[in-house]
Amino acid sequence: MKNLSPLKLFILFCVLIGSVVLLSNVTNKLWGGKPETIPAAKELVIVEDMTVEQFGQQNNIPNPVMKEILGLQNKSDLQKQLDDFGLSHEQIKIKFDKSLTLKAEHESKNWFKIPLKFGLWLAFLGVVFTLMRKNRINSRTRKIFYLTAVILFGIILGADPSPMGTVKDAIHLYGAKKVIFPPRMIALSILLLSLFVYRPWCQMFCPFGLVGWLVEKTSLFKVKVDYDSCISCEACAKACPSTVMNAILKRTNVIPDCFACGTCINICPTDSIRFQVGKRQLPPKDKFKDTGNEIKFSR
Repeated sequence: MKNLSPLKLFILFCVLIGSVVLLSNVTNKLWGGKPETIPAAKELVIVEDMTVEQFGQQNNIPNPVMKEILGLQNKSDLQKQLDDFGLSHEQIKIKFDKSLTLKAEHESKNWFKIPLKFGLWLAFLGVVFTLMRKNRINSRTRKIFYLTAVILFGIILGADPSPMGTVKDAIHLYGAKKVIFPPRMIALSILLLSLFVYRPWCQMFCPFGLVGWLVEKTSLFKVKVDYDSCISCEACAKACPSTVMNAILKRTNVIPDCFACGTCINICPTDSIRFQVGKRQLPPKDKFKDTGNEIKFSR
């Protein structure tokens, strides 16, 4: 990519954007289905002396929903007046509005695509993890995986299976309707765990930072440095696309979340960096002071 002329780079960019738009239109037609949006509010009609049956007919509410919310025991209960249930009209509206919202929320989901999407996502991560363990991720394979992820999870299967989108939708739904959609609570619980980790802004308010940092900290496998063979060239820290490798290498500040891209592993001249099980070790005292072993390279 770095050897491409500005014109070729621009053409490549246009081709990429055009391909994304075209494939997105195709996949939208393929999956179709109802949009995953919060249903619009519906004003329920309720008047004095209205029976349960009349209420259901007037508001197009199916009998199973009536039975669930009002606890109807038999068909004759449909002839009871709503006032017989000891609820105000406002309380009845709130109960039915929440129930109908949950029903519409459930029906708006594509329950074939969602499990398929997350199943493929886990399989994809499993393959990447295995190759990382075998030290078989290089610049070329990394780009292939990035492109595959964009095509598969960003285009073919719609939105990336991001739990953060679920968290946002859960908060939005509760704020708009005061309704909790149970399946979304799984993702919302990633957010609650942020109360127990460091870096208040990135870990407690930024969900992307929370997920990366929390998983990296609790993971059995980490990017580790063998200080016995390390020559203190700091090539890994310079090649790292973020500041994390410098923190891992020198341990002079809190380690940010590592994306496990494998760049540091590929570039280390002494094979001193590995993706392994275990706790990271502290570097020997004065390990990185005026070593004279600095390696110059182009990124």
